[in-house]
Amino acid sequence: TNKDVRDTAAAALIKLYKTHSISVVSALNRSLVRSKDKQTLTAGTAVLAQLGNEKSLPLLIPLLSSQYPQVKKNVTWALYRIHSRSNIRAIEELKKLVNSDTEYLSVRINAVRALGAIGLDSPQLKVWETLLDVIKLRSDKFTALRAFAIESLGELREANPAVINTLAKIAERDPNTEIKKTAVLAIRKIAVEDRDVENSLARVFKKNVDVELRIRVLEALGDMFSPRTAELASD
Repeated sequence: TNKDVRDTAAAALIKLYKTHSISVVSALNRSLVRSKDKQTLTAGTAVLAQLGNEKSLPLLIPLLSSQYPQVKKNVTWALYRIHSRSNIRAIEELKKLVNSDTEYLSVRINAVRALGAIGLDSPQLKVWETLLDVIKLRSDKFTALRAFAIESLGELREANPAVINTLAKIAERDPNTEIKKTAVLAIRKIAVEDRDVENSLARVFKKNVDVELRIRVLEALGDMFSPRTAELASD
């Protein structure tokens, strides 16, 4: 099929979705579940990603193991937009993609972001462990992946000591200022009262001149009800 025709059909489906959402999603699901064609799967999952409808989950999850990277990229983005907690298998499959050293970086990034958007963890799933493993990656090519993993840890609101301590160390020691900011924001979202973390954030405040970073530290300390907030805010 001509690309222009596919694009026009996709635009039409998105427009129809506003008034016939169930019919559009059902039609796409029926079409894609039988297809092995790369172009059809790529175009169809791109539309489903834009629609972000939870009814497409049964179709999307099996496609996480597609042989086509762009299909997986679309599907992981769809799961990010849907952010449904109703299917544990989705979380398990996303974790596999995140952990895969052979997976395309764009797919891993989307998978990490989807885990954060879903925001569900349990002693069985241990999503936080998966995210911590990503944060330990050191190559510059993984900077964005690390940043989104830190962000997703904040979204999980997981007050695990290993998580809190790791985020505090990143905020204090990571050479990348943007990574530091993301770690402080994650600490703020978790907002657990911890004296060691408070002291670590205070050191971040005193050692850095970046205004945005210092403001984020004050916000985090404030949400932790730390007495250090007023002391540092006077600066």
